[in-house]
Formats: sequence, C-alpha cells, structure tokens
Amino acid sequence: MRRMDYLFFKKGFWVIHLGLAVILLPWISYSPKTFGNIEEAILAAPIQPTVVIVSAPSAFHADFFGLIRRRYGADAPERVWNLGAGLSPLSVYRQDETTLVVTARDGYISGFDSVFRGGAHPMLRGESVWLNGMQATVRGVTWDGRPSLVEFRFAEPLENPNYQWLVWGADVLLVWRIPNVGETVSVP
Repeated sequence: MRRMDYLFFKKGFWVIHLGLAVILLPWISYSPKTFGNIEEAILAAPIQPTVVIVSAPSAFHADFFGLIRRRYGADAPERVWNLGAGLSPLSVYRQDETTLVVTARDGYISGFDSVFRGGAHPMLRGESVWLNGMQATVRGVTWDGRPSLVEFRFAEPLENPNYQWLVWGADVLLVWRIPNVGETVSVP
C-alpha cells in the first residue's frame, strides 16, 4: 500500500469510528429496547431454582435473565440454561428421561451471537461443555463449523419440579411443555 493510501485509510478509519460513535450513541444506548420488552417478560416469568430457556431470539434474551431479576429486586433462579438462541427454527427430540437433542436448522452461533464464540474457535463434533447439573455435547456441525445438533443431558429427569421450562413467544416468556420420550416437537 502506498503511503498516501495508507494515510487516507488511517484518517478515514478514525473519522468513521469517532464520528459515527457520537452520532449513533443515543441509538446504541436505546438498542436493548429494539429487542422488545425483555425486562418485563423476564420479570413476569415463573421461576424455579433452574430456569431452562429452550429457545430465545438471541443470547441477549436469555443470558441476562438472572441479572435483570436481581436488578429489580425479584427472586432470581440459581441458574439459567439456554438451549437455543438465534433466529433458526429448532426441533427438539426427547431421547430419554434426562436427554433432549436439539437441532438448529441454520446452526447455532449466528449473527450477533458470534461475539460469544467466533469462527476462529469452531466447536467440534463430540465436544462437550459441562455445567453443574447438565452436559451439552455437539453431535453435528454446519459446513462452517458451527454446532447444528446438540445433545443436552440433565442430571435429573426433565420433569423434576426444580426445572422451569420456558420458551420465548412474542415479547413474552411462555411455559414450555416437555415432550414425551421419543417425541419430537418444533420450536419456531
């Protein structure tokens, strides 16, 4: 790159970032509202010690569940597990008393959610993540290395009363019906 081109690029970079940052700050500050009434939905949701969110429009919708409840002085669950975030439709198969197999048609970790795990660190088939009381294992991946089929194995039967199963509806969290063993259900 010639020196003149480099200087123009460097100046343009700063003008765009500093200029746009100032102009877009009010919108960025308000941006959580573009996701809908997340806080109201979370505060109205029923809870148990473990909240399992089967599907949410984005990780943002699920990851701040406990923090939002605490911020407003509401009881918060001991843990929140998010089984699916993103715009990809899900199908959920109940394998046995303690296991759900979730298929994300377009794969997990897309759009903004790639901030949490980028393409430089793809998940591999067979890779597991262990949480206190649940194990998630990647059983299938997309062509670009994102999980598309994940097995969630819980320490307790899915009907355990300590689990609260929820799914996002139109700006509201709804109680989700656990499928029977051998049953597959769709989650939009």
